[in-house]
Parts: sequence; C-alpha cells; structure tokens
Amino acid sequence: IIDWLPPTSTIAVQQAAITSLLILAFSALLNGLIDYFSLLLNAHHRYVAAALGPAINAIVASSILFMWPEWGINNLILGLMIGMLLQLVISLLVSYKSGIRIRLLSFIWRHASLGRVYQLTLPILLGVALANANNTIIQFFAATIGDGGVSILGYANRLHGVFLQVVIMGVSAVLLPNFASLVAEDKRKQIHVVLQNIFRMSLLIGIVMVIAISAMGADIVTLLLQRGRFDQQATENVTFIWLIYTS
Repeated sequence: IIDWLPPTSTIAVQQAAITSLLILAFSALLNGLIDYFSLLLNAHHRYVAAALGPAINAIVASSILFMWPEWGINNLILGLMIGMLLQLVISLLVSYKSGIRIRLLSFIWRHASLGRVYQLTLPILLGVALANANNTIIQFFAATIGDGGVSILGYANRLHGVFLQVVIMGVSAVLLPNFASLVAEDKRKQIHVVLQNIFRMSLLIGIVMVIAISAMGADIVTLLLQRGRFDQQATENVTFIWLIYTS
C-alpha cells in the first residue's frame, strides 16, 4: 500500500508510513468495539456518556502531542492508541454501571431482523466506501504538489471535522434513537416535521460558519497552528481550504 504513494515521497516518509500502518492496523478492532458501545449507549439514551469517550480521546491524544512534540509521528500514534483505549474503558464502565447487557459472545445469527439490517447496511457501506476512497484520492493528489500539500489538506479537514463531529454527529446521536421510536410508533408525520426543522437549522448553521471562517478563520488557524515551521503562508492556505470544505 505504501508503494502506491506518489514518487515524490522520501524514503523517510515511506518508512514512517510503514511503521504507522503496522501499529494502526490494531486499531481496527478497537474502532469496531468503540463504535459498538457508542451505539449501545445512545440506544439506551446515555448520550452524555457516549459523547464523553470521544472527548477524552481527543483531549488525551492532543495533550500527549502538545507535551512531547519532539517525538513527531510516533507521539501522534501513541496518543491516538492511548486515547482509543481510554474511550473503550469508559464505554465499558458506563455500560456496566448502567446495567446495560452486553451480548458480544451470544449473537443470534438467525434473528428475524437481521435480513432487514443487511438490506439497510449495504447501501450505507457503499456510500462510506466511496466517501473514504474520495478522501484517499484527494490526499494522493495533494501529495503530488510537493511538501506541505497533504498537511495543509489534513489541517483544513480536521478543522472542518470539528464542526461535523460537534454539531452533525452530536445531533444525529440523539436523533437516530428518537427517529427509531417514532418509526416504531408509526408517527411518520412527526419525522417529516423534524427533518424539515433540521434542514433549516443546518442551512442556517452552514451560512453562519462560512461567514465566521471568512471573518475569523485566519485568526483561529494562527492561534491554533502557527508555530515552528507553520508560517503565514501555511495559515492562509489552510484557511482557504477550510473555507472551501465548509462551503
């Protein structure tokens, strides 16, 4: 996989990518378990607990990176893995304290609802696969423009992701269980009204975000990132890409 990187990548970058990929391969299982418990907690209306795990994950990973920046990419990966482990532990503890039954080892493969779940899952998997492939292709093209291309794209994507995680993912974690209840009670008209309100709210928030980034985006990037080799030109590039993402 690393060999697919553009030929402009240096040997040092390729070696670091290989090491990182070997370590991050173990995160697939952690991610699966974390997502499972997050869905489980949301389904039992433990929204604060479900949101607490990702918040602690981000705080721990960022703190480790801030305190020991000299470790470079190794520090970034270490913080990510420790943050994920803490998030999993928190989910397990909250599930246990809340009396939520966990049945990972007693899965009913022939459950009557599984067929319906598979039908709903397949189109979602296709959309997720295309979205991730799109991100990967964009990063490959960014790597061809020279040093800093992938980093600029990554910083802008992260800043944009803060909005998505806090607003969209946060709201959806609350809405999806409620939507399931409304569907089960055959209250489809209420779902239509809620979706209309969500669309209006999302449109308003999007417009506000574009205006805010246009006015204060450069100041925010300067405050958060402009240090070391991250100069004024990098700030302008990240701000511009961030604005495009949000638009």
